[in-house]
Amino acid sequence: MARTFLFLTSFIFYYAFGNAQFLVTGQVVDAFSHQPLAFVNINILNTVQGVSADIDGKFRIDSKVPILQLQFSYVGYETQIVGIHDSHEIIVRLKRKEVELAEVKILPGINPANRIIERASENRIKNNPEKNVSFTYTSYNKLYMTADFKGDADTLNSLDTIRHRESRAQKLFDKQHLFLTESVSKRKYLHPGRNHEEVIATRTSGMKTPLFTALGNQMQSFSFYDNSIKLFDRVYLNPLVTGSTSRYLFILEDTLYSGKDTIFVLSFKPRPGKKFDGLKGVLYINTNQYAIQNVIAEPFITEGLFTIRIQQKYEWVGGRQWFPVQLNTDLYYNDFSVTDTTLVIGGGKKTKKDSLEGKLKIVSRSYINEIVLDPVLKKNEFGSLELEIAPDASGKTETFWALYRKDSLTRRDHQTYHTIDSAGKASNLDLKIIALSALIDGQLPWKYICFDLNRILNVNDYEQVRVGLGLHTSRMLSPWFTFGGYGAWGFADKQFKYGGDISLFPYRKNRDYAVTYAYSNDITESAGISFFQEFTNLSAGTFRNELLAVFDKQEIQKISIRFRAMNYFLCNLYFSEEKREPTNDYRYGFAFDQGLGSVTWNQFYFTEAGFQLKYIYREKFSEFLNTRISEGSDYPVVFINIAKGFQSAGTLRGDFDYSKYEFKIYKRFITPKAGKPAFQLMGGYIQGNLPYSKLFAGRGTFVNYSITVPNTFETMGLNEFVSDRYLAFFYTHDFGRLFFRKEHFQPQVLFVDRACIGSLSNAANQFNMPFKTLEKGYFESGFLLNNLLRRGYLGIGAGIYYRYGPYAYSDETKNVAVKFSISFNF
Repeated sequence: MARTFLFLTSFIFYYAFGNAQFLVTGQVVDAFSHQPLAFVNINILNTVQGVSADIDGKFRIDSKVPILQLQFSYVGYETQIVGIHDSHEIIVRLKRKEVELAEVKILPGINPANRIIERASENRIKNNPEKNVSFTYTSYNKLYMTADFKGDADTLNSLDTIRHRESRAQKLFDKQHLFLTESVSKRKYLHPGRNHEEVIATRTSGMKTPLFTALGNQMQSFSFYDNSIKLFDRVYLNPLVTGSTSRYLFILEDTLYSGKDTIFVLSFKPRPGKKFDGLKGVLYINTNQYAIQNVIAEPFITEGLFTIRIQQKYEWVGGRQWFPVQLNTDLYYNDFSVTDTTLVIGGGKKTKKDSLEGKLKIVSRSYINEIVLDPVLKKNEFGSLELEIAPDASGKTETFWALYRKDSLTRRDHQTYHTIDSAGKASNLDLKIIALSALIDGQLPWKYICFDLNRILNVNDYEQVRVGLGLHTSRMLSPWFTFGGYGAWGFADKQFKYGGDISLFPYRKNRDYAVTYAYSNDITESAGISFFQEFTNLSAGTFRNELLAVFDKQEIQKISIRFRAMNYFLCNLYFSEEKREPTNDYRYGFAFDQGLGSVTWNQFYFTEAGFQLKYIYREKFSEFLNTRISEGSDYPVVFINIAKGFQSAGTLRGDFDYSKYEFKIYKRFITPKAGKPAFQLMGGYIQGNLPYSKLFAGRGTFVNYSITVPNTFETMGLNEFVSDRYLAFFYTHDFGRLFFRKEHFQPQVLFVDRACIGSLSNAANQFNMPFKTLEKGYFESGFLLNNLLRRGYLGIGAGIYYRYGPYAYSDETKNVAVKFSISFNF
């Protein structure tokens, strides 16, 4: 009887409990900020069975025996043991450690963490999906702006906590975000290096315009395996590169177990005294191919306008490849903060002494699924446009969104859409965003016309102050064409200038293709050097225009055809008729021997056909507001100009028969260990005799107390030298903030070296224009400190440059140029 009872009891227990799965789910958050904590280690107490929280702090742990206690451990936080009672869905709040532990000292011998890192480094290529396989996937992306009211958890007393919770600003951000955007995109990647992503759905609070669609994907590198890790606008040395143990300090913090695999938890940060752009954070290395399973990283030194923190989670896909499945980014604005009643910018005065301050931040979450390894892809499926938006992307239904969202929208999400959609519609926010994009191009749209902002006010040494007005038709009138004109008045020369143009665009979204006719009666730099689409509106190179002093009066009409060939060649064919007249006493002509005098003149006619090229191998583009925006390339930028002048009479008058060839090559390297070196090589050659107007005056920018201009000769006068053949070399090494790492003093250090050589074959034809030639070679070097003073996006610095070699002055003080610098920090 006893045996029967024992057997029945064992039988019931086995079927009631032996096959049961005891389940506990929940989320781990910071005890003070309530923000989710990613990758927290969770173990059933006194066992090796455990899991890690996911990137949102959520976890699920099951067992065949009842779970009585769970242990939660996390780098930088106090370990916590939680009893499991009736509720199997729990919220765990971990507290930060109040006292930082003293730095771990590694005794003689091999640091065990270094062995792990070296194995992970050896497998870097194998574990990097972009270096190993082709793939496709679908991603759901969510991005919103809010405020983080953290404060200092160690010093907050109960009264502070009450104020914190009752803050009006806190209540506002508890209710809704400042804005919210979602997108769904499909990406395909053909190894090696061919990439295309299409946004098939997008939704943004307050607007239909997909302004922030690609922002989340651009905040961090797709995977944590490249030599350099890109976080928003900066690049950092990957702690997994070969030899990183000499620069980074790695500490083995914990060891976890997942089936047959072991997961090593390692913290990392730059070693003391090492100067490079480094990161700090935590790596989870899985012994399955010694791959990254999770990573948390942020810059070791906080600098610039933003502080950024990323998290990445990887999974073993298809039994063959580790692949990122979730990317998180938190971007904090350093110069923007929120109090009870106001937005404080740049550390300005607060309105209440006792109000707690919150940091504005952007939160980005990307969830990757539907991963397919080595799908059938063809090269002709890929072009230079890497990111584009489907025409119907902004019209998706809630049913569609529900298929892709990882979780349903929260109460705050719904409120954000409801409130800001109403406000955006009332204020025509979409139209204002379109206007903002035009502003970036130097235009201010107003219904069917655009005001050319670049025409309103200009200064130079010849006109002193120039005011004007330019108008063109906007895309609202037609995306297929534009026409317009301008007028301007120079206060010093007291001359009116004017011009007009009309352009046709065969492709509505791609303005790389255009046919243009233009006419102008204006002034232009004499002996200037320029290349097709060389500068942007915000380029520092445009500062040189404010220094110019030697101009020609120019009347020109030109027809041009702009097009893109083979993805990477941006070409411009043109034909022009031009009249030039120097604004000084310069004359061109011939002097006769034996004192017979000379024949000179100062009006020159040119009939010219030309070809201009801008080439960037593997240049990539994204679609933004129906416009293609260049994302740049890792390869050099090449410019080529070829022009042919015709000597003729009659309707098309040309006084000179010549050929003119010019080129420029520019390349900048990014090396987190040693800054950003950049090289520029440029030159020109003229076959035939030409007046000063069409020669090469070099790119000198020496004017007392002027602004420094990159890739110019800072100690050379603007028209000091002239050539009909020349070669110039510019080298700049930007060390960034490697030398100055203080929290409130981080100037940017640059060293420059420049050289030029040239000659002039028809110097005897040039009259009344003092100049030198460059046969002996011109040299200068300099030192620059950018951002000595910084306010928001604008930085002010200073540089000193020294002229030496055959053309140096005997008076050493004349060889030195001291200049200010202006930098834009985005």
